Amino acid sequence: MSSPDDFLETPAFDLVARAVQARLIGTMVSHYRIEERIGSGGMGIVYRARDTRLQRDVALKFLPAAWSADREARAAAALNHPNICTIHEIGAHDGRSFIAMELLEGRTLKQELGVGSLELGQIIEIASQVADALEAAHGKGIIHRDIKPGNIFITARGVVKVLDFGIAVMADSPDSRGGTAMGTRAYMSPEQLQGRAVDARTDVFSLGVVIQQMAGGTAAFDRILERCLANDPAARFGSAAELRAALHGLRELTFVFADFERRLLERLARRVPRGLRANHFTALGMVGAAGAGVAYAGARYNPAWLWIASVMLAVHWLGDSLDGTLARVRGAERPKYGFYLDHVMGALSVVCVGLGIGFSGYVSLSLALGAVVGYLALAVNVYLESSVFGIAKIEYGRIGPTEARLALIVLNTVLALGVHPTVRVANWTVAVVLAGMALVFVWRLARNLARLSRLEPER
Repeated sequence: MSSPDDFLETPAFDLVARAVQARLIGTMVSHYRIEERIGSGGMGIVYRARDTRLQRDVALKFLPAAWSADREARAAAALNHPNICTIHEIGAHDGRSFIAMELLEGRTLKQELGVGSLELGQIIEIASQVADALEAAHGKGIIHRDIKPGNIFITARGVVKVLDFGIAVMADSPDSRGGTAMGTRAYMSPEQLQGRAVDARTDVFSLGVVIQQMAGGTAAFDRILERCLANDPAARFGSAAELRAALHGLRELTFVFADFERRLLERLARRVPRGLRANHFTALGMVGAAGAGVAYAGARYNPAWLWIASVMLAVHWLGDSLDGTLARVRGAERPKYGFYLDHVMGALSVVCVGLGIGFSGYVSLSLALGAVVGYLALAVNVYLESSVFGIAKIEYGRIGPTEARLALIVLNTVLALGVHPTVRVANWTVAVVLAGMALVFVWRLARNLARLSRLEPER
């Protein structure tokens, strides 16, 4: 842990607990050997310990004397999810309850925010993983009630973990129907503050406050925050899954035309007949890419084919962009095969268009193939960064797929109108672009290897 006192966000003021800290170091608690204190807070004190049976390091959390470990342990133990801290065991020592849990290396979101601002891609990724954890908890009928930066942990690998189910309640239990206001005031929903009944939308509100804090006024999140932070629970996202779907819709907002594109696509998606599904538009995008490739190849014999190539690029944009928007607008999550088809079709689309340009006669086929390979290498690298590190910058700049298609359409128009740069000029232009892609790939590869060396010094 980077800072011991930040593991549970606030320093502990339990004088009895402080008095026993020193004598616990080096002692055995059940089959755990206490090694050092790594955190403290209002909900207890956390120690690094060694499990002498399984020979692994764990975190032992000792709760205040008046608290039982049962509530938190039962809530968290009911959940087996990669974004929720794993509970190993509960027990007692000298009359104080303890929880043995997964030992996390990294720092809390509170600490991350203290270091500096987050990029848009990081905010989306962190919030999405928290929403994923909440969806799992809500699916088991568990309301967390204390989502805040101090209870969101980011591991050294970039995986987000939700901590501290100490005041969690079961939906429809007596505690969920109102009474004493519990939570952290700055992140509590209106119904929590007023001691009214809580449900899954209470956690959505708290996560909205966290997103607002991470975003720092970024306009991209305005619509999401408007729904998350609605005073009336009925006006909020109905579930964490809906919130996650909305967050995924922001993944390309870093691009120049993304905000306009998103509004346009959402309008179109609302007019799509219910019989049409996202995968139908994925297929349409592939048809557009294949058509563009054929049209580019035909331009070798007649420049008029470039007009058809532009139309097919527009069809490709419609299918490739509307599939994800359709699922989001309908509040549905695409099945895994949908994401698989989307990624495979995306790669094949790049190959089709690239080969077509290579056969057009306007540029060298070998350079066109090089550009295709470079693009796919960068795309694979982004995917691997996300898989290995969890949180990754998901874009390389302000140029996204839509901007690239528009650039091709403008170039098609210029060429179709009779402006013909020499093949040499075209080749040099593609060569410069290809060199830039190679430099970006090498830079990110070197940076990732350096990060892995820090994470895994002994390989």
